[in-house]
Amino acid sequence: MEDFSRILEKFIAETLTPEELPEFLSRAGEPANQSLIQQSLAQKMESDHFVDLSEGADLEALFTQVLGRAALQEWTGQERQSDPEKQTDPEKQTDPEKQAGSEKRPDIEIRDNRFRRSWFRYAAAAIILFLAAGSVLVIVRKSQKTNIAARPVKSDVLPGGNKAILTLANGEKITLDSAANGILTQQGSATVSKTGNGQLAYNQSPEKATRILYNTLITPRGGQYQLILPDGTKVWLDAASSIRYPTAFTGKTRKVEVSGQAYFEVVHKETSSFEVSAGGLEITDIGTHFNINTYPDEPLKKITLLEGAVAVTANETRLELKPGEQAQSAGGGLHLAGKADVNAVMAWKNGEFQLSHIDFGTLMRQISRWYDVDIAYEGKIPDKKFWGTMNRNVNLSRLLEVLHDYGIETTLQGKKLIIMK
Repeated sequence: MEDFSRILEKFIAETLTPEELPEFLSRAGEPANQSLIQQSLAQKMESDHFVDLSEGADLEALFTQVLGRAALQEWTGQERQSDPEKQTDPEKQTDPEKQAGSEKRPDIEIRDNRFRRSWFRYAAAAIILFLAAGSVLVIVRKSQKTNIAARPVKSDVLPGGNKAILTLANGEKITLDSAANGILTQQGSATVSKTGNGQLAYNQSPEKATRILYNTLITPRGGQYQLILPDGTKVWLDAASSIRYPTAFTGKTRKVEVSGQAYFEVVHKETSSFEVSAGGLEITDIGTHFNINTYPDEPLKKITLLEGAVAVTANETRLELKPGEQAQSAGGGLHLAGKADVNAVMAWKNGEFQLSHIDFGTLMRQISRWYDVDIAYEGKIPDKKFWGTMNRNVNLSRLLEVLHDYGIETTLQGKKLIIMK
């Protein structure tokens, strides 16, 4: 086993390899090594940007905050793809302070090869947070305070939120984001209520419905909403989406119609299957959690299964999915795409933009729907790839700063976002 002091020297020099990092972190907690670590890091941090928060600091919260940035993942996930020469020569690595525009912000986590050195600061902070009993050190970069102010924003757009319009059986419309919480109306045998957490719920009475009524829930661009159907099935609607459903389920089939994107957590019933019609696809569920993406401006319609079992049918083709698999449809055809990136699929529901493995055009369509802006290109669509995640609950200006960091210039004219290059 390699001497710990040598591994520590590599850590301080920022030449520790991804394979050596787990061993370093596991041995860092040994009492015999803690004093050596603290001495070495104290010397290192004399020239770095850390601030002492020893008085009144919440150790557990700060520890979670630091690790929550996933900076170690940036190192282990990105360094493998970078130039091997740059991995061992710190002089050839990009200085983070010269990349003020690339600063990691609390609401933005973009992973890129430009952040190869940032893992050290986060790892060091994590270790100190773990070791220090009376003193806590947290990263504070000098450029962070000046980065945003350096590019003033003339106009801005707020992120989307809980917005939806409910259309009743008689055509009456209720704007849910301005409606008061509580009972909204009675639809047949079901009581319709708006709860305090941006959710619409149907409570069906024990009496059998004598007449089937249909309601439609529509989210505009910049909106999202949650729905609890009469059988207890939960539905999350993304922006620019809709669902049409009966106010009471009777018979052997529970059927709804969806456009756009929706996530379902279906209540299983032995005597009644659950079916969804979406963009020419028929999804038959058996106690399942699944996501549907059938936006008309997307090249592919996608059905992703998270739990349970589901069958997807298009024309004469029928596929049965296993958890983690995705079915894709284009031009009326249907095929099994294999294992899906579930984190990317579910990012919208979890309040994030998942940037990894999507092209620039896809990202812009998501931005258009969430911020309710129209996208225009002055030239070709940029051929840019991103890594990481971004919080959806930030103003558009924050996202435009990230694009600027990647060399993409934009201008916002009212509700029109122009991509300059």
